[in-house]
Amino acid sequence: MDISKIVSSLKNAHSKYEPVLENRSRIIEEEVELLLKFVEKIYSFTTKKRINGKDCVLIYLFPTNDRDLISDDVYLSPDGHITYQVFNKAAYLEIVNDANIENGYVKVPIHYFLETVPLIKILKFFEKRPSVLFDRAYETDELNEKRKGLIKQLRDIL
Repeated sequence: MDISKIVSSLKNAHSKYEPVLENRSRIIEEEVELLLKFVEKIYSFTTKKRINGKDCVLIYLFPTNDRDLISDDVYLSPDGHITYQVFNKAAYLEIVNDANIENGYVKVPIHYFLETVPLIKILKFFEKRPSVLFDRAYETDELNEKRKGLIKQLRDIL
């Protein structure tokens, strides 16, 4: 075993890797700024949920699977934190021991979330969102008509 070769290889690898990490950090900071501006632009008409007294914007859905630890829905709160529901607090705290969980929802700094879900994935979610909403509107409208028909039938009989 050549220790000097190990040291040299490690030094070389780190000299290549560190600038890549620094660049990623700069990119994430830009993504944070742009995501906040994007959400501000769509805020008045996009899907929101009241979480811990704040109107939070739905910004992403994790791919559907058998999640029993956290929800699929990811929200951005007005204070700039990412928040999603934690179903099993004890298990979640074993994974993220310093998690800030309030009333069943965890608050995560936005840049941490963007390390694993880049802005491009969030924008792809929004790109697909109109067709999802149109489909839901059509299905709900169709169901509403059936319900109104049933109500009319029942009123005529009763």
